[in-house]
Amino acid sequence: MIEKKDPGVLALLVSFLRSLDSSTQTDFGKRSGISQAALSRFEAGLDTPSEAQLQRMAEAAGVAWPIALHLIRFFTIVLETVRQPWPATSDAGPLGSAVLDAVRLAVAPYLLAEEAAAFQSRSPEEDAREAEKILERLKAYPPQRRRELLAMAPPQARAAAALVAAKLADEE
Repeated sequence: MIEKKDPGVLALLVSFLRSLDSSTQTDFGKRSGISQAALSRFEAGLDTPSEAQLQRMAEAAGVAWPIALHLIRFFTIVLETVRQPWPATSDAGPLGSAVLDAVRLAVAPYLLAEEAAAFQSRSPEEDAREAEKILERLKAYPPQRRRELLAMAPPQARAAAALVAAKLADEE
């Protein structure tokens, strides 16, 4: 769960997700289930999206939710860094918050890469466990609906979805 965030941070995130997707507000809104008017307000920082809306936007842009959370932290640091007054001279005095924020900003891409690598490197056993969970939940649906739901699997769950599809094909 994300706590109440600065509208400017969330505006940056929404704008980034939509630009990553290379789509208009209308198209992005349709795929994420959010109106164009709401997207416009989010991008302008006039309103803040809920966590569920952020998750849908991240999914529509093909960004895993853990990465989206890191992007929120990253954009928070960026805004905090640019909003604070910087000394006119390059005084190398004690490490103040400005220096620490600059270091965090520099390290953020490496943290994102590490998170992405950890997220993508799931073992076959983990995929099999996830497939079993998915299969159990899908049993409540008719075969055609199961196939439709599997086709909508997000990129990070495609390996597990393929295992489920194979098991369902064996059962049918």
